[in-house]
Amino acid sequence: MSGNKVFFEHINGLRGLAIILVVLFHLSSDTFPCCFYGVDIFLVITGYLLFIGLKKQEGSLMGSAAFAMKRAARILPPVAVLVFLTLCAGFFLLDYLDNIEASRLGRYTLLGMANVHLNKEASDYFAADFSDNPLMHMWYIGVTLQVYLMFIVGNAICKRIPRRVWLPSLFAVAAVSLALRYCWSFDLLHLLGLSGKGNMTEPSYFETLPRVWEVMAGGLVCILPDVSSRFRANVLTICGFVAVLLPVVLLRESSSAMFPVVVAGTVLIIRYYPRSSLTVLLCNRLLMFVGTISFSLYMVHLPVFVCYKSWAFREMGEVDYVVMLLLSFLFAWGYYKLVERPKWNWKVWGAVWLAVLFVCVLVKKVDGFKGMLQSDADCQLLPEYTMWSGEVDSELFRGYDKNLLKADTGAFTIMETPSPEEEVYFLRIGDPTRKPVFVLLGDSHAQSLYPGLNEVCSRGEDKRSGVYLASIISPFWNIEIPALSSKSPYYCNRSKMEALLHWLEVHPDLKYVVISQYWVGRMENTKYDWDKNPADRSTEAHAECLRQFLIRLKAIGKQPILVAPTPDFTINPARGARLCNRRGGGEVTNKPFECSYDKYMKRHGKIVAMLKKMESEGLASIIEPALTLSPGEPFRAYENGKLYFRDRNHLSVTGSTVYVDKLKSRFLELISE
Repeated sequence: MSGNKVFFEHINGLRGLAIILVVLFHLSSDTFPCCFYGVDIFLVITGYLLFIGLKKQEGSLMGSAAFAMKRAARILPPVAVLVFLTLCAGFFLLDYLDNIEASRLGRYTLLGMANVHLNKEASDYFAADFSDNPLMHMWYIGVTLQVYLMFIVGNAICKRIPRRVWLPSLFAVAAVSLALRYCWSFDLLHLLGLSGKGNMTEPSYFETLPRVWEVMAGGLVCILPDVSSRFRANVLTICGFVAVLLPVVLLRESSSAMFPVVVAGTVLIIRYYPRSSLTVLLCNRLLMFVGTISFSLYMVHLPVFVCYKSWAFREMGEVDYVVMLLLSFLFAWGYYKLVERPKWNWKVWGAVWLAVLFVCVLVKKVDGFKGMLQSDADCQLLPEYTMWSGEVDSELFRGYDKNLLKADTGAFTIMETPSPEEEVYFLRIGDPTRKPVFVLLGDSHAQSLYPGLNEVCSRGEDKRSGVYLASIISPFWNIEIPALSSKSPYYCNRSKMEALLHWLEVHPDLKYVVISQYWVGRMENTKYDWDKNPADRSTEAHAECLRQFLIRLKAIGKQPILVAPTPDFTINPARGARLCNRRGGGEVTNKPFECSYDKYMKRHGKIVAMLKKMESEGLASIIEPALTLSPGEPFRAYENGKLYFRDRNHLSVTGSTVYVDKLKSRFLELISE
């Protein structure tokens, strides 16, 4: 085999390998945590094909533009059809909230900017619930289209500069892109001894510029030296496969250091595989078939996974994963035959594009077809709060740094503010006639605890008064960095903690500091707060960080109260309640909507032990889960027509009140006036 046949076959087989990795990652990111590197293989292939096309056109600007336009024309029509089919399936299978998000991302996908939208929203591609959006993977389509545009512009620029600087210029662009990927911090003001807190942060996974070097690496294939010895070709090819497959097989968590390794391995495979005698590795029927439908498979697999999980609505078993894989390949083959393979007339494509864009807008305007699909559970999911900062005693603002402890609007996505321009710093808790004696802080879990505390502290003879601090603060913070940039999605830094402690010290009447947060997420996943990868990321280091924070609170006369984790569920109760209502399932009390004591301790046992240790050391008081759970009585997310959880682990208003009612005696015991 040689010539065009080998070229097409080994590139096709490499595509097949790449898409298999991506599908496995989306199927179960816990089981295959590093298979997302398949996307990087695609980008290298894209760069190689672009530079090969440019070489065939002998650098012609019109030729390269036509080639890029041809590639875009192959991508966009199937994308539009996929968005339309996904929204149609979502009408029957998805919760209306998920349909709204899909329609929003669908609009950006049609405009070639899905990655821009996800980056703006600070979306996390590696979050456990990323697959709630069936179009999340469309970020790659946005990156690809933007690469094509940059390729055309770059070719036009190269036409106007001497040939001798072409290659150095390309290497410089690749070096800058690689530097952006690893975010080399460079604070010029600091180096000059001037004031300033500028700090480059690592770019989002969805940005295009930090990925240009991968496309450039594909062009590197064209200038790599050839080898005449088949033995050398075999060795280099094997090195390439080892570099590509070893990270995805051996690593149990993603590593930025592996990007260059995977990219280098892909380059070696593309360049030297045709000269080797290892043709069976890529040029076999299975990989050739998968490579042929790779684009269609990439398009359809995540919508299939998301819709299937939503339809089945249970904890996935082995059979379910097999069924999802088979359905993905079946739909991908049909999609390739019926949508991808036929050539689209631009007039037809333009009409389809406008029609699908209209559907995306329609879905958003009618609130995801909420009124047509189902009647909600008898529960208030979106609380309306009116006690904003203007109604809180202005004395509370003394010593408060609004720049460092600014209100985090992202934490208030489930709250309806009276004015989008109004910044919210404090929410009143309990009796407004009394002076606040405690402050509630933390992350979104403190937010979901707020309505219950507010209700319980407002009634009866044992009223209490406190405030909820709107700034997201976690006691697990990276002490190794003084500050984070304003664009950082991470919650805590040294400056923010110092500002919090200063404000608390200014207000001695705020005797108690109640902390509620997603403890497991902070302990198990350092991407939230421990930016820049501190030297020690162990559980012991996290516990020591919490200990030091509690010591600081005690030193200024505060009594910390740590609220143990709330129960959580393997599935989304809010979605489940709506889907069961839509199907006429009636009242639901089956196991997916229950969290038993054993399950709770299996999930949070280490956290509870850590909190109890802090209590035994006299650093804090804790509210234990035994007050809300017992071995014989599981906590239900949906019961008697009422939804207690708005998602997997955040309480609804109804659930927050029920939950805090069970904590009331312990809470009142700790918060004495």
